[in-house]
Amino acid sequence: MSEHERARVFISCGQREDSGEVAIAEEIERMLISEGYQPYIACKQQSLDGLKENIFRNLAESEYFLFIDYRREELASGSEKGEIFRGSLFSHQELAIASYLGLEVLAFREDGVIKLDGIVGFVLANFFPFSNRRDLPHLVMNKIAQDKRWDPHWRNELSFAPGGLEFIEREAERHNPSRYYQIAVNNLHREKTARECVAYVDRIVDLSTGKIEIPDLVELKWSGVITREAVIPAKKSRLLDAFHVSSAAPKVARIGINRFIVDSTRFRDTYDLTGAGDFEIDYVVCSREFAALRSTFILHLGNRLEDIEFRIKSKQRRFVTPEESRFNTMGLTQDAQSQFDWDSIKRYPANPSGGTANFEL
Repeated sequence: MSEHERARVFISCGQREDSGEVAIAEEIERMLISEGYQPYIACKQQSLDGLKENIFRNLAESEYFLFIDYRREELASGSEKGEIFRGSLFSHQELAIASYLGLEVLAFREDGVIKLDGIVGFVLANFFPFSNRRDLPHLVMNKIAQDKRWDPHWRNELSFAPGGLEFIEREAERHNPSRYYQIAVNNLHREKTARECVAYVDRIVDLSTGKIEIPDLVELKWSGVITREAVIPAKKSRLLDAFHVSSAAPKVARIGINRFIVDSTRFRDTYDLTGAGDFEIDYVVCSREFAALRSTFILHLGNRLEDIEFRIKSKQRRFVTPEESRFNTMGLTQDAQSQFDWDSIKRYPANPSGGTANFEL
């Protein structure tokens, strides 16, 4: 199974080494990997930038949330119910974000931790109790195996297929064959359909000259149809027309804008790449149901059709903050951001003191 198809699990738990919490988290991580999942352990962060780049980003990109509530400071003792402890404050904060994002949650509470404290009383109906920490990894994996919602073979995202760079040859004229290059766009979700999928080119770089072009946005064409949008059912894929090159002009790559709906000739110069050399092209796919997907591709043009090379350069990813591109996580352009509520989950302020903040798990 490709790493691009493994469900991601955010492990939220304490990180106190003196009580074995780190070792337990690492054991759960190993067990999850053996079952086909891609886990991430929430580690101690030293700054707000660390939170943004690690904790918040991994939360936004996960399918599952594993919540382990360890004992912390004692709150009361001597009552009929015995000692009462607070849980991990940081894990509770991560739980609030996971609930906002709609992640599937599996929760475990150490005996003695106060029940229904804070947001827990609103977002979780059931905790699995534990008393012996050494048995916790096996308890976690047993509950995962019993829960039909947990499945390692899906992701809540669209993806450019790693092997999906294909071309077909057509003879537009008898002595003028052309190559049409296509990119496969996969819907990795197990049940959700991607509707209103629209594709764009966000950036073009001529690596020979260093010139960077930020083109005006026009829709690219989906293979086999002339409509602006496409539908990609769960676990299915659609082909996107990336560009085509004619044998009569092998040094000119025409990016696959949808000429059936783009009626202005002024876009042709921007979207025609000319000259033997190398280019970087950023392709973006937006959908109503999924975060916008972006990846950088490398195109090499030579003197013949046979010299063409086309490959993915960068790791594909979803957008987490609107500052990263003209597209944000919900597939909106910057012009539409005023209509979207970017609260503290999506946008994170700078540290006002300019110093270092220590976030304890």
